[in-house]
Amino acid sequence: MTKKVFIIRHAEADWPEKKQRDFDRVLTQKGKTDAPKMGRLLASNSIFPDAIISSTANRAITTAQLIAKEIHFPLDKIIKRKGIYNADVNDIFKIIESLDNNWNTVFLFGHNPTFSITVNKLCGIYHDSLPPCSVVGIELPIDDWAAVSEGIGTNIYHEQP
Repeated sequence: MTKKVFIIRHAEADWPEKKQRDFDRVLTQKGKTDAPKMGRLLASNSIFPDAIISSTANRAITTAQLIAKEIHFPLDKIIKRKGIYNADVNDIFKIIESLDNNWNTVFLFGHNPTFSITVNKLCGIYHDSLPPCSVVGIELPIDDWAAVSEGIGTNIYHEQP
């Protein structure tokens, strides 16, 4: 048995206006177009998650919701994890290690540079910085999420708008 994690960087977001927190940044029009497009691409490739977990930052949760709509994933089932925002790679590994073993395919929505570094550590290869709304699918030769470790993943999917 294998597990699959899809690392998805949030879609393009506007830079914060004065007095706006980075956390509250909204998607640009391009971001609002790219996210559904990526959702349709995932659906056309029959890629559907057992769970969606997203950073609670506005731009990440909005991206997750837009993709979820396209793949017919219930919006109220999206798991919001505050800890993904400002997480480091070790934090992301801990999140993966703690996933429910009933889930075989999980979508994680979050931020760079951490998500690019996570992909590189999981696959033991180097990818440039993931552009906004990039999707990287990684197959892990494990039955238990707790067994995830550096270098064991195989990059099985990589798309960007």
